[in-house]
Amino acid sequence: MNLVQTLISLDELCNNSLISLAITAVKTVFTIIQFAVPAVLIVLCAIDMFKAMASNADDKEISKIKKKCIYRLVYALIIFLIVPILQIIMSAINGVINIKGTADAQNTFSAFFACWNQSGGGSGSSSSSNGSCHRYSNGEEVSGITEKACKENNDIFYWVDGN
Repeated sequence: MNLVQTLISLDELCNNSLISLAITAVKTVFTIIQFAVPAVLIVLCAIDMFKAMASNADDKEISKIKKKCIYRLVYALIIFLIVPILQIIMSAINGVINIKGTADAQNTFSAFFACWNQSGGGSGSSSSSNGSCHRYSNGEEVSGITEKACKENNDIFYWVDGN
């Protein structure tokens, strides 16, 4: 048994309510940060510009405020783009592992990736007993992935109905 198998049982990854809750909480925090922080920074820029115009500030003060606003807007853009960039990185890692990784690494990361994608939807994370999820690359069954997550990641997995 390797370390990954010891730390994470694929059967329990998404079915474990604590893990599912933690993933949902992290995704919720990321979403709040992604939208709230840039909004606050833009509002602060507007307030600073309004104060400068209302107080009849000289050109030197206005240029300082403009520079400060430009930095804030750049920070807002960076913070807004962090989540999509992380999603692209996770997809790339998943693709590399699917091509070059061992079967254990492929199954573990793919199960985590599918669990990450399905969490936070409010539909629960219980595994369906009417079928199984299989990997395209080798046809092996991958346990611990719900039907919804399997079908949402259809470039990696395919669902086989048990009926």
